[in-house]
Amino acid sequence: MMTIVAGLLGTLTLLLGSASLSSAAAEEMPMLSEDAIARPPAHQAIVSPDQTHILVLQSGANDTPQTLTATLYSSSGSLCQPQWTQTLPQEYGPRFVLVSDLGYTVLLDEWINVASDYAVMVLDPDGQRVAQHSFDEVAAVLQTPRAEIVEKARYGWWISSAPMLSRNDQTVQVDTAGKRLHIGTTDGQLSL
Repeated sequence: MMTIVAGLLGTLTLLLGSASLSSAAAEEMPMLSEDAIARPPAHQAIVSPDQTHILVLQSGANDTPQTLTATLYSSSGSLCQPQWTQTLPQEYGPRFVLVSDLGYTVLLDEWINVASDYAVMVLDPDGQRVAQHSFDEVAAVLQTPRAEIVEKARYGWWISSAPMLSRNDQTVQVDTAGKRLHIGTTDGQLSL
């Protein structure tokens, strides 16, 4: 299985150029100037912990760099097939992406710093939207003033540290405003 996934990753890397491979996207990027933000990598591949699912992110052409297309691949035995492809609604894409072993995709925040309508978005293995939560909905669950959340954020408007999948693959854990937010990977439910 590892050989198949390694081969798939090699093939995807050749097709996409120098793709960035990770389990969650978005490290701190330096500001280019007062009015500009660093753009995310043009190509990324996010791999599920068991390496059975790979989400490939590709930015739009030069005339539409703010769009991002995502394709989820699933491997079974010696086969690797695309499960879905879609353009993501986040401008320049999400700040963080995690893929569970079951093929659920959790997209967090937007690359640009805004109080996003897409603070949390969960897609099922077929690419259907299971849940979507705005920054204001996250703030309501945290029961913390917006200004305090933004002040403590290290990534975007609300995230304090890189999110991670729980060991049982059931939740994504996000540190924010001195609290830990849990996001259900299959239903998108938010809880502390």
